[in-house]
Amino acid sequence: MQSFLAEYVWVMGPFLAGLVGPGPDFVMIIRNSAANTRKSGVITAIGLGLGILTHASYAMFGLGVLIAQSQLAINLIKYCGAAYITYIGVSALLSKKKESKDIDLGGSDAKGMSSWQAFRMGYITELLNPHAATFILSIFLSVQLSPMMWRISYGLSMSFSSMIWYSIAAIFLTNQLLRQRFLSVRHIIDRVAGVILIGLAIRLLLAKITVVA
Repeated sequence: MQSFLAEYVWVMGPFLAGLVGPGPDFVMIIRNSAANTRKSGVITAIGLGLGILTHASYAMFGLGVLIAQSQLAINLIKYCGAAYITYIGVSALLSKKKESKDIDLGGSDAKGMSSWQAFRMGYITELLNPHAATFILSIFLSVQLSPMMWRISYGLSMSFSSMIWYSIAAIFLTNQLLRQRFLSVRHIIDRVAGVILIGLAIRLLLAKITVVA
């Protein structure tokens, strides 16, 4: 048990440190929460968490070894991720200004994002995030000789901690005291998020992501 706890801390420490850093996932939470609803933000967080779990699943069951050693596979994830992030960014830039009365704090926006759209956006964003993929692969490759139950616990912990962290961010961003201010500049949030996402996509395209040794 002691060795499991030591390895658990060794695995989760770097993951949690990377989780709080800025990236397309956090920008997505800001946009879907502040510019839409708390429900949209939390469901996006669930999608992000399940995207993390998908990476962890194929890593712990062996497929990750093949992906980690294939520059073609990593480049494919990289280009698809950049294309999807660009698509979301352009959509945000082209979104129309909406009235504050169109939206409810905790519910759904009649003219905006559905629960499925929020989930899909979060899940695909994380699934096509090559930095997340290679980072999680490198972690699981370092513990590939550990018992399967240990590795499953790491994957579930990564997924749930992601959901919790991004859900907290979504709840904070939809606090009643901040809500009206966010709604009054909702279109500006969309524009800024769009520019940042496109910038992240360009940075991703220029980044050199190599196979995991």
